[in-house]
Amino acid sequence: PAPALIVAESPHAPCHWNLTHTLSDWLKQHNVPGIYGIDTRALTKHIREQGAMLGKIVPAGAAESSVPQVNPNDLNLVAEVSLKEPRLFVSHAPPRQGKDGKRMRILAIDCGIKANIIRYFMSKGVELLLVPWDYDFSGEAFDGLFISNGPGDPTQCQKTIGHLRALIERADAPPVFGICLGNQLLALAAGCLMLRLRRRASRGKRARVHSPQYLQSSGASLASQDVTTPMPPAGGCGCVGGGSRSGR
Repeated sequence: PAPALIVAESPHAPCHWNLTHTLSDWLKQHNVPGIYGIDTRALTKHIREQGAMLGKIVPAGAAESSVPQVNPNDLNLVAEVSLKEPRLFVSHAPPRQGKDGKRMRILAIDCGIKANIIRYFMSKGVELLLVPWDYDFSGEAFDGLFISNGPGDPTQCQKTIGHLRALIERADAPPVFGICLGNQLLALAAGCLMLRLRRRASRGKRARVHSPQYLQSSGASLASQDVTTPMPPAGGCGCVGGGSRSGR
């Protein structure tokens, strides 16, 4: 669970038909502090202008030092949300064949994968081998690699970056595709740097389609830009710009 919760309003008489317990009950059950009656829109504008910052909820009358400061940048959040053992999903849709004539197998690295991504793969008639974030897949046979979205700082996932680097350096490497944090991991494995824009600088550059240019070939590709983490070229990375989705 989140270390704390801030909301603008909290209903005192919730009445959703599927309700099993209230938000307040859930917070108490998981020992998570919460506060309501906050102008969250003003708080959002402040963060947008000043950039992401650390915060904590301190009860009235308590010393600030009595509440420990949680810094998510120091945590490997991917390790916390990733599954612990590999899991195989097999589609009931008509099979899509791989090069060997069998049902195509996609290996997905779980960095915090969304359930709808799994459902999407199942609709395409493939089998999906979902593996933990630090899983060594060098001994696995698959037709394509997918690196999922996830929380936190991608530089915390050095094991994943190392496995990806070994894969993309192979002459017979299969297609590789990353989304959000998965894209950042793929770029780091390719030797790119990672920067983070402040919200002020990134405003107007989110949820748009842009065309990063390849310096080596003068070509360009369309990429969805909805994150604030540019990946400038360094060493073997030969493109300018960065999107939330990219593939090799």
